[in-house]
Amino acid sequence: MLAERIRHHTEELEISADNTVVKITVSLGVSSLIPADEVAIDRIVSLAGSAMYKAKDNGRNQVQCNALV
Repeated sequence: MLAERIRHHTEELEISADNTVVKITVSLGVSSLIPADEVAIDRIVSLAGSAMYKAKDNGRNQVQCNALV
């Protein structure tokens, strides 16, 4: 939900540069898991990274999630 709020608010921004309004969008990848000692932080970051690339590959300006179960 937080990632979607970030995406939505970013999309609504109107940034002006040299009398031109620039539209900005963002693709976000998130990961979730049930905490456990044997899960390395790099695995969580890797899952979020692959979710971000999935969002970009699926047309950008969206949120994708990978869960470690």
